[in-house]
Amino acid sequence: MNSKITPRQQRFVEEYLVDLNATQAAIRAGYSSKTAHSAGPRLLANVDVAAAIEKAKQARSEETNIDSVWVLRQAVEIHERAMSSIRPCLHPKTRKHVHDAGGNALYVFSASAATRALELIGRHVAVNAFSDKLELSGGISVAERIMAGRERVRMARVASPADAGPKASG
Repeated sequence: MNSKITPRQQRFVEEYLVDLNATQAAIRAGYSSKTAHSAGPRLLANVDVAAAIEKAKQARSEETNIDSVWVLRQAVEIHERAMSSIRPCLHPKTRKHVHDAGGNALYVFSASAATRALELIGRHVAVNAFSDKLELSGGISVAERIMAGRERVRMARVASPADAGPKASG
């Protein structure tokens, strides 16, 4: 157990690894179901809890010997199998080969499996063909940017309370 987190937070870490659902993990860890929707994200934002989750994920990855390279290889293999498993399109009643209007034979393959595997490959960090995350540069986190913005607003209010001017009546 990580000494920087409480036993209930450690339980949350263990439960979070089950399905990566913070709300459900919070409930299973003993937090109130009424407040779990906010407790889960709050726990994920806790530096010590987040570090414990990362450490547990790393240990699980080493134990199972599954990493991003393994996932990428599996996705490539699935895509290649889906693309090579082209088979003739047969009429359901006669079981004869079906042809299009131009007389060309029709074939089927697992388009959904091929597409999904290709998507997983494209999302791989090194490939980065698709990106769902917004990348920020500048060396500070989003939370630090928000806090700095709040501080600027607070300082602006303190610096100019008289600048608000008289309010119009009537």
